[in-house]
Amino acid sequence: KSRKKIGVIPTCLRLKDFHPQTGQKEHFLLHIGTAPYKHPETSMQSLELIPDPKLRLIITGPRHPLADRAFGCLPKPVRERIEFAGIVPASDLRKKMASALAVLVPSAYEIPVLSPTVLEGFASGAVVITTASVSRDLIAPGENCLTAETPAGIAAAMEMLLGNQKLRAELIRQALKKVEAFDSSRVAVSLLDRLNRLAPACLSLP
Repeated sequence: KSRKKIGVIPTCLRLKDFHPQTGQKEHFLLHIGTAPYKHPETSMQSLELIPDPKLRLIITGPRHPLADRAFGCLPKPVRERIEFAGIVPASDLRKKMASALAVLVPSAYEIPVLSPTVLEGFASGAVVITTASVSRDLIAPGENCLTAETPAGIAAAMEMLLGNQKLRAELIRQALKKVEAFDSSRVAVSLLDRLNRLAPACLSLP
């Protein structure tokens, strides 16, 4: 009956499945998902505003009319820098996250959520640029990620990252530190502890 007694089982992952790459990154941005709420058009439009003609954008997920329309509205030189990778196996996706210059998560939510994409980006040692609609239980803007709501905002964040290796390294360090609490083994221990306190007799059954 007390809010303080309510426990929430957080989204979790197995950190052993991830192999963070904290050193030199490849010269591309990664956007995951083509569903409307993932806003792939925002990532595509941001590429047009970043003054680096060699920077590429990789988009994963099935083709979607929204993404196709947004792609078709871009100038040809920008379209040539965008790759639709389709559905990517989990292991390959983790490799792309680890090697990307930044992972873009411009998803919009009505209430703050603990985004699995941001979580996996953190575990991959990626710099994540996301929206403010992700839960503060996970993100700390300016500390373990950057936030941006518009293509111009993403472009500004990328300009800052491209010229500041120290900032990139610190964001990655803090993200890797934060994600430790979401490792499945830690979450399981916490869950068992809660169950034990709620109903110890249930755990002692043969």
